[in-house]
Amino acid sequence: MKKLLTLALALLLIAASIPVASLAEEPVELVFWHYYEEGSSFSKNLQKLFDRYHEENPNVTIRMEIKQFSDLKQDLTIAAVTGGLPDLVYIDNCDTVSFAAMGILADLSDAFADYADFDDYFPAIMDCCKYDGKLYAVPALTNAIGFYYNKDMLEEAGVDVPTN
Repeated sequence: MKKLLTLALALLLIAASIPVASLAEEPVELVFWHYYEEGSSFSKNLQKLFDRYHEENPNVTIRMEIKQFSDLKQDLTIAAVTGGLPDLVYIDNCDTVSFAAMGILADLSDAFADYADFDDYFPAIMDCCKYDGKLYAVPALTNAIGFYYNKDMLEEAGVDVPTN
């Protein structure tokens, strides 16, 4: 399921840039920043997706740049000031609002106006992707902030539940 959601995110991100890139007669290179390791399933799946997109749109190339997770926010902020922002970026849901407020992210509302699958997401997840009533991100993965377990079953199995 995670792979499917990740691929769906990539497709949606690419779809958001298609109108501009596909109309270009000259070669276009889009830069995509993310924080997953080179060789990870995320990187490999994205590269396959980008290669397939390039086959259908030979004038468009998508170049992935891997950033350290701990540096990504700072790199985006610096890039905004210096004019070196990527065309696409994979960030944590919780960072969307702050980057949208800073003017770093593009409004995707029109590009996804007819996308009905957003109804399948929890409202709180979609709220993380919006700022001032506009859509600035497409959700892919969500962290769990709670952990539920059957205490009796774990005790019977001799499993200690972490407390921190």
